Amino acid sequence: MNDVTQDKTMKGYINTGSTYLCLTGFLSLGLPVDDPFWKSPSAEWTGLKAWSGKAVKADRAIP
Repeated sequence: MNDVTQDKTMKGYINTGSTYLCLTGFLSLGLPVDDPFWKSPSAEWTGLKAWSGKAVKADRAIP
């Protein structure tokens, strides 16, 4: 195992039974076809970074 901890990714008020969290994966489906979300090159996401042993900060809303 690696020695990197992911303590900064925790949120104490969220649990696995959160309906809101279950549905957030579908939010992007409401974006128009020409939105930068679909056209921009892909980037490493938090889960990929964490599982590859990189230290990550908690995700946050993009202003």
